[in-house]
Amino acid sequence: MKRTTKRVVSVILALAMVVSVFASVCVTTASAKAAGYVVTGTPVKGANDREFSIKYELTSNPMGIFSFGRMITFDKNKVEFLGLEHNSSLFPDMYDVDVDAIVKANNEGKFFYTAYSDDAFTNVTGVGIIGSMKFKLREGVSLNETLTFVSQTRAGYDLFVNNGAAVSLDAQWNDPTFTFNDIMYDGEVDLGASTSVVSASDKTFEVDYDITNNTKGIYQIGMDIVFDNTKVELLGCVQQGSVFDEYYEWTQSDINLANQRGKFFYTAWLADIYGQVNSTDGHVTKLIFKQKGQSLDGVVISATERAGYNVRFATPGDEKTATYVNVNAENAYPPQFGGNLVLTAQQSKDRGVLTVDYKTASNPGIAAARVLLQFDMSKIKVQEVVANSAFIKECDITKANQCGKLVVVLAVEGNQDWTANDTLFSVKFTAAPGLKSAPYSISTSYPDGFFTDMAENNIYVSSIANITGTLENNFLPGDIDLNGKVNLLDVRKGVLDVVNDRTMDPVAFVNADVDYNGVVNVKDLYLINVAIAEQDFSILAKK
Repeated sequence: MKRTTKRVVSVILALAMVVSVFASVCVTTASAKAAGYVVTGTPVKGANDREFSIKYELTSNPMGIFSFGRMITFDKNKVEFLGLEHNSSLFPDMYDVDVDAIVKANNEGKFFYTAYSDDAFTNVTGVGIIGSMKFKLREGVSLNETLTFVSQTRAGYDLFVNNGAAVSLDAQWNDPTFTFNDIMYDGEVDLGASTSVVSASDKTFEVDYDITNNTKGIYQIGMDIVFDNTKVELLGCVQQGSVFDEYYEWTQSDINLANQRGKFFYTAWLADIYGQVNSTDGHVTKLIFKQKGQSLDGVVISATERAGYNVRFATPGDEKTATYVNVNAENAYPPQFGGNLVLTAQQSKDRGVLTVDYKTASNPGIAAARVLLQFDMSKIKVQEVVANSAFIKECDITKANQCGKLVVVLAVEGNQDWTANDTLFSVKFTAAPGLKSAPYSISTSYPDGFFTDMAENNIYVSSIANITGTLENNFLPGDIDLNGKVNLLDVRKGVLDVVNDRTMDPVAFVNADVDYNGVVNVKDLYLINVAIAEQDFSILAKK
């Protein structure tokens, strides 16, 4: 009953997307009756000065909710709809907006967006991000435009589960109306932080701050740096950088006060206020810390922008035209002292499958590990994660393919450390559906945790360079038994795999997923069967 209910609801949602009638309208926020939950829309800047997203967040959810559906209206003459960003922390199942739907939405100025719980009898009871809709200003549209985005309730889609039945729930959506101007879209600078050990014996380490994405230039930077003064002590600042040539001169009194408070303010600027705006990326400053006590567990050294300090001069020398630049400051995770583990990444390709093997060297002994992989899920998808047999593995492939972040957690089986120098775990990727050639870049880091041994000593891990390349998509849709042909034997094997819940070969999985939704089920097998019966295999090649 549970699977049937979910399937029926999914089909209803999908059909509603197909039959939606769009119209070009720009109106004020649609209000609702007694609100069962509240969703707020927030504008978010994109990668350049003409792209942006509308991020919708569930902020009040007193009863729990199973699904929702919204008709989003926008001014098609001013903005272009680029697609959805599946970054929800609440709703894992969302209706995919494909290329045809995006074209239709831009032609008509409307599109229907829906998401729902992954269990037909379970309400989502938390609050958080629902998802984002990505847009771009059309050519010729001024940055000083006021745009209104409206979301309207679609009857029968805002639902919660009550005693096994889906019941309508009134909701209130607050839609963003905002102006694109030179302040909001003047530029974006990324402030990144990296750490390295200065002296393991003295337990001192550096935090380096570097500016990237400085495409328009920045005259000054100011940031508040916060640290846990019970676990680390600030020793000083190395005032050397390639971006700015003037700094606030720190004294020992400043450092003492910073250690008392666990925070301090750092600022730097160009020497000549009337000179050329500096538009280069590079090093800003370096801070030196020392570990206090026995552990750095949970320590985060954060840097956030100080309002009014991150500026550039649109016209050099004209202070009246100073405009703000957002600085996205990343947290710096201090290195762990202890054994020095080397972790390398090696890639290989076979039949359209990219395999990345993470291998250990100089292994002092591992009991547990947590590794974060980040990739562009519009280019490649995770198909399988295989851990060394010495470890218990935990990871969520579905979530990884929705947000482009794969967290691999490993715990050793037994009561002794794993000391081998061997493959720790492997990840298999395939090209995203519809791409014949997929350029990729896979980064590896440890921001969610660290490597430890059985005595709970932290192990320092050397950094890993990005894995890059291009993956060719040479799959044959429908070929489940991998013999280079598509016939009823493929359908038979697919049925047996689905019914018996077998793990498919990564290539067979991609070939079987002919509706390109990341799941192999009866619907895929039906489409393959139709293609064989009609001898029209073009059905399987279309998303």
